[in-house]
Amino acid sequence: MAGPPPPPLATAVAARFAALPAVEAVALGGSTAAGAADVDSDLDLYVYAREAPPLAVRAAIAQAFGRPAQVGHTFFEPGDEWPATADQPAVDLMYRTPAWIEEQLHRTLTRHEAFVECSTCLWQNVRGSRPLFDRDGWHTRLQQFAAQPYPEGLRRAIVAKNHPLLRETSFGSLAHSGKSVR
Repeated sequence: MAGPPPPPLATAVAARFAALPAVEAVALGGSTAAGAADVDSDLDLYVYAREAPPLAVRAAIAQAFGRPAQVGHTFFEPGDEWPATADQPAVDLMYRTPAWIEEQLHRTLTRHEAFVECSTCLWQNVRGSRPLFDRDGWHTRLQQFAAQPYPEGLRRAIVAKNHPLLRETSFGSLAHSGKSVR
């Protein structure tokens, strides 16, 4: 993916994870990969490994960069957060297995399985990521698969899944009445 070179911190962190044998790829995502980062943007890094690196290894990598880390979050995906410093942005690391993300893309792009609210977020994440390390070309192949056009079957499935929520629930009724739903 074209664009400005990735921030030196992103490439340095990716190199640390690339040294781990289980890591297949490291990709930069979010606003930085999209070329839309500002001074408040963090670095979103996706570490694809057969298994997530041990918590102690992840903490040691953060410490090697002089960063305190909150290691082992599981709110959305397994991940770590490094707060911003005076001269470096915050770092948000997410850990995914190749098999897991491949399954997510097949659910979306092959089987056209819709979800409430977030049917295409992982697909877009893969499409818009910039590989910083790709051991055997796996991430490149993943992005080639993700580069396909929006499937009509997926569009129909998303409407079918979400339309009743918007039209037939009290939340949907409020949303269409013009009243605040907050």
